Amino acid sequence: MSDKNYQLKNNMLKQFNFEEEPIVKINWWKIRYKTWQITEKILKIATKAIISTIRAFLWLRKKIIRFCISKIKGYWFLLLLIILFLFSIVFIVKAVELNKKQQEIKELKQINKQQIKNTEDFIKENKNLKDKIKDLEKKASIKKQAVIASASYSTGWIKVGVLTDNVKQVIAKYSSTYGVDKNLVECIVANESSGRSDAVGDNGAAIGPAQYHLATFLGHRKQMGLSQEDLRTDIEASIQAMCWSISNGGIGNWTARWKCT
Repeated sequence: MSDKNYQLKNNMLKQFNFEEEPIVKINWWKIRYKTWQITEKILKIATKAIISTIRAFLWLRKKIIRFCISKIKGYWFLLLLIILFLFSIVFIVKAVELNKKQQEIKELKQINKQQIKNTEDFIKENKNLKDKIKDLEKKASIKKQAVIASASYSTGWIKVGVLTDNVKQVIAKYSSTYGVDKNLVECIVANESSGRSDAVGDNGAAIGPAQYHLATFLGHRKQMGLSQEDLRTDIEASIQAMCWSISNGGIGNWTARWKCT
């Protein structure tokens, strides 16, 4: 805009009493006035409150002094008030301490309850473990007996055997018949074959509960005056021949004697 046009514009604004105003105009004087009014009101309210409090305190003090002067018991009343005040403080302190102790006891009870629960769980778990161990031991014992009962005697003889009641009865019968020690016969049979009729040892040469070789068995049967049959797998025939042989000094036919004598 040229200087001539700018001068012309100013003259027109002055002629019609117009002035250029900013987009946002702040009335600082009005703001300061309102701020002062609000501050003045707050100060008046605060001053009145303080004065009223002081007046109330002075009035109460005056009444108490007058009461104490006019009546002898007033001093005792003040003393009683002081004592009550002290007791109130002590009571509040004790109440706080008691509440604190109650909280501690409550926490200890919760901890103790949790420990009891953990102990019960441990005892229950321990009992379950003991039951499992007993079951495992029982199964292991049954399995051991089964393994012993089903062992294959490919060579030699086993160290420990389990005799059935039937085998024990046969041994008792013929040990009594031929006058030999029943326990000795049971021990030899248990170590040789566990009393099994299908036991096989000495690479297939020894068969039956008494682990007889064929020639030895037939020889004993012949001396006993019995038939020449291969009855080594028959429990009665095999144990009968064994008891007869032992009664006649033939215990050396069984290697397991070393474990029993």
